[in-house]
Amino acid sequence: MSMKKKISVLAPDLSGGGGTRVYLLAEVLQKLNYDVKVVGCAFRQPLYPPPPSYLTVEWIPGSDYPQFIGAIWQLLQKIDGDIIYAVKPRPTSLGIAVLKNYKVVNRLF
Repeated sequence: MSMKKKISVLAPDLSGGGGTRVYLLAEVLQKLNYDVKVVGCAFRQPLYPPPPSYLTVEWIPGSDYPQFIGAIWQLLQKIDGDIIYAVKPRPTSLGIAVLKNYKVVNRLF
């Protein structure tokens, strides 16, 4: 019996309409039988649009640099997927995914 693969979908911003594409992608991955969790920052609250009830969404408040550096460490702890799917090439998604990969590969953190 095979276990479901876990996917962490990294959203660049879960406020201001940024979650729509992320939620749709996560829903498709769930339908493909993956265990999916959406992870990201919300630079404005509340989350908009609100996440569907069937999705696991973990978020932290976003902020400007240099305060955002503390948020990066919080996000890295929430990423636990076998696969990391970064939505958009931004520091808050792809940048954090690269840091997570570096952390896992090199066991530095």
